[in-house]
Amino acid sequence: MEPVLPSCLELEDAVAMKIALNAMKKIGLEGNCASKWDAIISEKEQIMIDAEIASDTKNVLEDCGLAQIQNAMERMEAVYVEGMTATSHPGLSEDSTQKAITAFYAILYDPPIPSYGNIKDPVLRKYARNKVAGNITAVYTKIHELIKSEKGGYDNDSFLTYDPSQIDSMLSS
Repeated sequence: MEPVLPSCLELEDAVAMKIALNAMKKIGLEGNCASKWDAIISEKEQIMIDAEIASDTKNVLEDCGLAQIQNAMERMEAVYVEGMTATSHPGLSEDSTQKAITAFYAILYDPPIPSYGNIKDPVLRKYARNKVAGNITAVYTKIHELIKSEKGGYDNDSFLTYDPSQIDSMLSS
């Protein structure tokens, strides 16, 4: 197994290695050795899945309009001074925030979360989808909290139709 480990670069490679490991168990590979290699392969698989989740989260945020608000919030935090409001920061005006939230709401009934058909294990596939949904909800929660807060400076927050728990339910279904 050790010689082929560096070539394990795709999820399909990890699946193939797990199949090979199971075959080796059947022909006498010791339990301790098999457990060691199973843990190594699983860790490599998890790293690949986490990287895919991070990339997909970024893509979904960009597709649904929340990335621009998230980026503006991060820039604001870097230069925040006491008394400053979000609405005075570029990219966080009431108009641009409302447009982005409206665009986000438009995709909620068919969110662009990947199906992860490339992940053969149904448990890992569900984990990946739920993790992306959770990441999107976390970003929405921060935006929601900012808009509702005094620090936000928004005169009108009526465009916030859904609270974070509702978004979580819609994305997780």
